[in-house]
Amino acid sequence: MKRIYRGWCLTGLLLLCIASVAVAAEHTWTGIISDNMCGGSHAGMMAAHPDAKMTAHDCTNACVKAGAKYVFVPVIKAEKAKRSAVRHLIQTFFNGSPEQAVATLLDVSSSKLSNEELDRLAKLIEQARKGDK
Repeated sequence: MKRIYRGWCLTGLLLLCIASVAVAAEHTWTGIISDNMCGGSHAGMMAAHPDAKMTAHDCTNACVKAGAKYVFVPVIKAEKAKRSAVRHLIQTFFNGSPEQAVATLLDVSSSKLSNEELDRLAKLIEQARKGDK
């Protein structure tokens, strides 16, 4: 019985690994690895230590040795990343239908939306009807 249970667990783990590889292959993140002290720019730290002659890589390693954490810094704008993620979400879960996505969002959050938020959404819908952005 224990052997069967272990077999099922290993099979489940294998399927999970295969699924995660498939999902990871769908998305490529573009950015740099940095540290949480410098973020996307090492200019401030390098200016503070002009004699060090460090590369961004060296600066990241020095900051991590001093206690900083590694971070991923995307090189695309947040707005572009949001649009891409929402497009993928609509394709994946709503068969490409923005209407179904909006209906689901309203269904899940309708009790939490204020009248002002609903008015802003109505205005956005009206702008979409007119073709405005």
